[in-house]
Amino acid sequence: WKGLGYWALVAKWVIHSVVQAFIAWLVCPWRPGVPSKVEGVVPMLKFGVSLIGSCFIEYIMGNTEKIIIGRRLGPQMIGFYNSAYSLYETPSGQLSSSVSGVAISTLSKICNEPERYNRYFIKSFSILALLGFPLGFILALNGKDIILLLLGSQWGIAGEIFSILSLGIGLQILYDTHIWIHVSLAKNERRIRW
Repeated sequence: WKGLGYWALVAKWVIHSVVQAFIAWLVCPWRPGVPSKVEGVVPMLKFGVSLIGSCFIEYIMGNTEKIIIGRRLGPQMIGFYNSAYSLYETPSGQLSSSVSGVAISTLSKICNEPERYNRYFIKSFSILALLGFPLGFILALNGKDIILLLLGSQWGIAGEIFSILSLGIGLQILYDTHIWIHVSLAKNERRIRW
């Protein structure tokens, strides 16, 4: 775009984050400040720090392959991979994130009722499997055509990568449910080890 080369990919994510933060600032009336009550803050801070730590580790682990691909195969191949991976993350991310907020809050409320907790988790897990695996299979079969339609013929390699990645959408959606367990049971230190 306008001769920026691979920096256009970097700019895309920076602009996305800035716009998202700006909109959140406009929409959300809450502003950070000094806490007014001191009691009960320490456990919440420990939980928050461990949650941030586990998210940071997951981020590093989730982007390591991009660094390796970029160094070994060059900027053009990382562009193909990044485009395919972004499209791969869209269906799994949308499905996981739309369910995760409800699942974590519900599981947090019933964490002291193990039988009910297990039933809820298994039912949710089963529904995600029912949706995720067929979705991944359909996208794997049609991935190349989807990429050609969305991005054009010059992105053919990204279509092949997307088809391969799509085979894992069902597994990725199910794997993401481990977050529900760790967060709802306030066991982020276990999540970091996971």
